[in-house]
Amino acid sequence: KQWYQRRVRGKWHKVAGSLMHVAVGRSVWGVNKKHQIFKYLGNNKWKHIAGALTNIDVSDRDHVWGVNKQMNIWRWQGAKWEKIDGAAIQVSVGMAGVWVVNKANDIYHRLGTFGDKKGNGAKWAKIDGKLKWVASGHGIIVGVNAADLIYYRLGINPKKPLGTK
Repeated sequence: KQWYQRRVRGKWHKVAGSLMHVAVGRSVWGVNKKHQIFKYLGNNKWKHIAGALTNIDVSDRDHVWGVNKQMNIWRWQGAKWEKIDGAAIQVSVGMAGVWVVNKANDIYHRLGTFGDKKGNGAKWAKIDGKLKWVASGHGIIVGVNAADLIYYRLGINPKKPLGTK
């Protein structure tokens, strides 16, 4: 059984529930083996959120994006999910914006999302390279390729949200 655990005063404490994927930003969200979505409310309580996802991410500004089994991309609007064009197997949302990888390991950035902006952005921009996992950070994008090698992209800024190198 898997548990989301929180660190308090140097120790890990069990939190009720069982998840296969957990994401932490301003809030904590997770997905279980049945692809059910949950938001952590605190005090060992989770709220079931309608929908089904295989991957979820949440930013420091509490923007939540996810991907389902059919590779559809979704953005949480506070009470419902909005379907976003495109197809992906994994999504990351953060200060460097929204980034996804598809089943061919192609990498895309959602233009108009840099700075963890609210909204669904404008369109997808394809990025050179191949990754199976990507993470949106502060001025950096980090990813892992099919050989489990780690790569990063620098120069991420408001004028060059795709980075420079």
